[in-house]
Amino acid sequence: MTKEQNVPGERDICFFGTVTASISHEIKNVLTTINETAGLLDDFAFQAQRAESELDPSRARDAAAAIARNVRRADGIVRNLNRFAHSTDRSRAVIELGDLLNLFSNLAARLAANRGARLQVTNELGDLKVLTAPFSLLHLLWRSLEFVLVDMGAAGQIQLRVSATAGENSVGQQMELIWENSTKEAMGSVADFPGEIERGLLERLPGLCQLRQEKDRIVLLLG
Repeated sequence: MTKEQNVPGERDICFFGTVTASISHEIKNVLTTINETAGLLDDFAFQAQRAESELDPSRARDAAAAIARNVRRADGIVRNLNRFAHSTDRSRAVIELGDLLNLFSNLAARLAANRGARLQVTNELGDLKVLTAPFSLLHLLWRSLEFVLVDMGAAGQIQLRVSATAGENSVGQQMELIWENSTKEAMGSVADFPGEIERGLLERLPGLCQLRQEKDRIVLLLG
């Protein structure tokens, strides 16, 4: 890949900004919860200091435990942000497919929830090492999820199922990433999917890659 091809485009920058903004909202929500719990502890101490009530050790421990849980939650969110940021380090890299899918699931959960849906990733291949363009693959998965959500209709579950399939033009197997929604409604309100952006992302992925839209699902072949 040439140096010019490594330069991020406007759509890449927008995607990076969208994901980091979503993560920042998650962090803010956690900090708000921690702040409210810390305020509760302060109220306990103030009341005990004024001898208005005895400090209940169990309530204090519960509040402290809630703070610890949210600190761990915030740590997980920051770890996801760090992993996402490092997905831009190399245009191509050998990665654990399971790790990347787990990262995508964490990053995209809020996007699905905001549309009244729940995202489930089922990986039948386990921790398989693959050569890919990590950032471009995450971008392509994100755009695919956005497309599926457009035709979601009633709230439901969206599944990204990863399995092996026989390659049509290659020896061995290909990875098949299938997007399905629980409503089984036909997709297609965006007639040109995959569009120019998705085709551009596919060109960055090594190997014979395809993205096709079917009646009630979309399929991404990698391999």
